[in-house]
Amino acid sequence: KSKFELSTIVTETLQSKSYKWFLITVFVGLALIVMSLLFLPLVVIYPQKFCVLFSLGSLIVTASLSFLQSPLEYAKSLFTGRNAIFSGCYIAALIFSLYAALIKQKYFMTLIATGFQLVALIYFCLLYTSP
Repeated sequence: KSKFELSTIVTETLQSKSYKWFLITVFVGLALIVMSLLFLPLVVIYPQKFCVLFSLGSLIVTASLSFLQSPLEYAKSLFTGRNAIFSGCYIAALIFSLYAALIKQKYFMTLIATGFQLVALIYFCLLYTSP
C-alpha cells in the first residue's frame, strides 16, 4: 500500500475512535444531567445533590466536544476572541458551584451558584450555536 492509503486508513481509524469517545462521554454526561433532573423537585431541600450531578454532567458534555477536534484546538477555541469571556464565566460558575456544594455545603450559596451556572451555561450554549 502507498503512504497516502496508509495515512488515510490511520486518519479514518483515529476519527472513528474520536467519535466513539465523543458519543460515550456525551452519553455519560447526559445521564448525569438526567439524574440531576430527578432531584429538581427537591432542589429547595437538597440543592447540593442537584448541583453536583448537574455540574459534573455539564462538564463532561462540554469536555466531550474536544473529541470532535483535538483537545488542544478545542481549548484554544474556548479562549480566543469573544469566546474567552463566556468560557471563563462558565468555568468559573462550574468551579463555584462545585465549591459551594462539596466544600462549603452552604444551602443559599449552593442555590446562588447553581443559578449562576445555569445562566452561564445558557450563554455558553448560545455562543456556540450562533454563527
